[in-house]
Amino acid sequence: MILCAGLAGCGQPSWRDPATAKGTAAVAPEVMKIVLARGGVAKPKAPARLTTTDPVPPPPAWAANLIGKPLAAAFPKLGGCLGNTDGVKQRYVGPAPGAKVVGWGWDPARASVVPHVVVVDRNAVIAGAGDSGARRLDVPQARPDITSDHAGWEVYTPLTTGPLEAYGVLADGKTICRLGHLDL
Repeated sequence: MILCAGLAGCGQPSWRDPATAKGTAAVAPEVMKIVLARGGVAKPKAPARLTTTDPVPPPPAWAANLIGKPLAAAFPKLGGCLGNTDGVKQRYVGPAPGAKVVGWGWDPARASVVPHVVVVDRNAVIAGAGDSGARRLDVPQARPDITSDHAGWEVYTPLTTGPLEAYGVLADGKTICRLGHLDL
């Protein structure tokens, strides 16, 4: 479960699992019946630490030159995917503040995880990036059409407040798909 309880100025994002997420991660009623029949989706345990004074990690090498660029200029094509932006897993409160945002993404056209993720600020400027591959056993449990249990993603951003939109970067490196919204 993703929590930020007890942090000053921290909004309380609700952890949204793939069985109940809205938007691009909406689940078909027949899949929801299966999930509920199995007792629902197991939610991950809360992390041991929610804040650290460590600096926010830098973006991955593939995205270093994208930070600060308008999303539309960096990625000219819009595609479709399934996914969700779950919440803040870690807050960096030291001299280089920021947040680690997590979620999941799936490219149904290629039947594979969304390989990379970028986040944008309120002006649609790229303000963070990360990769997929994090283990998410709950995703294929809730969505049998998703065949990998590594559809989770993690993004690091220097943003600490305000709205954030997450986009999956599809395998061609030019097409993005919306993965959700989060208010930091």
